[in-house]
Amino acid sequence: MNTKRILGLIMFFCTTIAISQSNIKYSAKIGLNIASLSGEYPSELSHKSKTGINIGGVAEYKLKEKIYLQGEFLISTQGGISEYRVNYYNPQMGNYYESQTQTLKLTYINIPFLLKYNIVNHLTIDAGPQLGFILSGKNVLQYTDSTDPSNNETIELNALQDGTFTSGGVTYSYKSSIKRMDLSLNIGGTYDINDKFYVQARYNRGISNIDKNSTAGSNTSSWNLKNSVFQLSVGYKF
Repeated sequence: MNTKRILGLIMFFCTTIAISQSNIKYSAKIGLNIASLSGEYPSELSHKSKTGINIGGVAEYKLKEKIYLQGEFLISTQGGISEYRVNYYNPQMGNYYESQTQTLKLTYINIPFLLKYNIVNHLTIDAGPQLGFILSGKNVLQYTDSTDPSNNETIELNALQDGTFTSGGVTYSYKSSIKRMDLSLNIGGTYDINDKFYVQARYNRGISNIDKNSTAGSNTSSWNLKNSVFQLSVGYKF
């Protein structure tokens, strides 16, 4: 499904909700993200997740018995970590290592639209598409030498703009690497603790490549990066 169709569906949902404000319930929520970036990484790199948060507002519209439509407006911190590490052995020094770590810190405005079905009392399963618009993107590069801390270096780049940086007395140029929009799918569940509080567990899987032109490591082609986020949130109904 292309972006124009997604935007059309969003406009339809917003119009439908506006017709019957009396059936809408509002809430706010905050939660924990366990975020990573799946992709085609060079074989010499390992990659892992990073923690973040999600926070924002929720509007729930009752379509019919047991079926609800939910829209959200969230600030979400995401990204991932990749590392290239080489271990050495020196008879005089013993084991030591050099590593280069790249941490992508991405902040999005996410707008999920979910269809919810009440399977048992207080519990719904939730699924639907999500549009994400990036607010900020930082690419933090760290070099670590376990034998000589004076060689350790941290460089922070703006992943959304072209720029330059200096390392070892040499100036390098780089290109922006992250696309401004993300399309993904959500699936999860919501449990109402009582009339006011609820908890949510959700998995958000990106279906669009957010990587423009990664050049780290030995692979100079795109890594085809996609957001992958587990979320656990608590909400309060007004």
